[in-house]
Amino acid sequence: MRPPFLSIVFAVSGGWLLCACAHSTAEPDRQPAKEHAVMVTPESNPATDNPKRSAVEIGKRFLQLLEGLESRDDLSLERVKSVLGVPLRRFDGTPDYLFAYNQPLDNGWYFSVRYISESPSLQRGLVLDFGKPGEGGGPIPADVCALDFDYYHNALKAMGFLAQQYYGEHNLFLDWRYTKFKKSDGTVDMTISIVQMAGNEPGHMCVKSIGTLNGR
Repeated sequence: MRPPFLSIVFAVSGGWLLCACAHSTAEPDRQPAKEHAVMVTPESNPATDNPKRSAVEIGKRFLQLLEGLESRDDLSLERVKSVLGVPLRRFDGTPDYLFAYNQPLDNGWYFSVRYISESPSLQRGLVLDFGKPGEGGGPIPADVCALDFDYYHNALKAMGFLAQQYYGEHNLFLDWRYTKFKKSDGTVDMTISIVQMAGNEPGHMCVKSIGTLNGR
């Protein structure tokens, strides 16, 4: 059977995909300023089959991956596996286009990487998130907040992404959006969403999730 915390992660994954689609259908004005555990992918790489990545390492690798992309089209499964160094796999009971890797961290927390390989309604994309099963996550492991919101925010801006805050109904703040445009025609190539979470210290913001918005 699928380990319990994997079920939670996949449930969140479904919600995140729907959220991404809904957000991407209405683009706000841009202002300058992410079953059975049966592996069905055939390849095997000794360097990544049993990795142990820290929250800091996976965060830096995620940003390295984004920095190396010329466009969203370069976001292939093979490239994601190689740069992140984790064995993304398909699991029974999840959509065919979804590949995932999940790793426990300290204090019951985990990180999850999910790759969307493309579907009629979704562009290819990637998300990294941090969490803890159940209500009330408790103190966040220092490793999870070592790369805080400012670190990711400044890294994306240095890559040429334009940053803006995004608000929903009743002027409720939802997330930060980072958009990069195609050099060829100026249209949107990809938009990254960062969802924040409060750190252990007052005023210190960490990253709950970072990933591409994928709706067509």
